Amino acid sequence: MSSSKHNLSLANIITQFIIGGTIVATVTTLATKFSPLAASIVTAFPIGLIPMFFIHNRSILTKYGYDTTITNTLVVISYLAFDMLIRHHVTYPYAPIITILVWCILALSTYLVLTR
Repeated sequence: MSSSKHNLSLANIITQFIIGGTIVATVTTLATKFSPLAASIVTAFPIGLIPMFFIHNRSILTKYGYDTTITNTLVVISYLAFDMLIRHHVTYPYAPIITILVWCILALSTYLVLTR
C-alpha cells in the first residue's frame, strides 16, 4: 500500500457521505418538483472529480483518473439502455432495475479486464 500524506479519517468519510447524499437529494428534488432537464444537468456533473480532493497520493490519483475515464463510458451505456427501455414502454420499477443490472454486469466485466 502506498504511503500518503493524507489519512482517511471518520470525519472525511462523513463529509463524503454528506456530499453524496446531498447530490442524490438535489437530483431527486429537481427531477420531481422543478425540471427533469435541470436534474439531468446536475446528474451529469462528474462526481468522480470530488474524491480527487481527498486523494493526495499522485500515483493513486493518476490511476484513479485513468480508470474513471474508462469506466465513465459504462454510465453513458447505462443511460442509453435506460432510454431505450423507457422508449419501449418498460414500466417502473423494471427499467431502472434492468439498467442497474446492465451497469453491474458491465462494471464487473470492466473490473475483471482492468485488473488482469
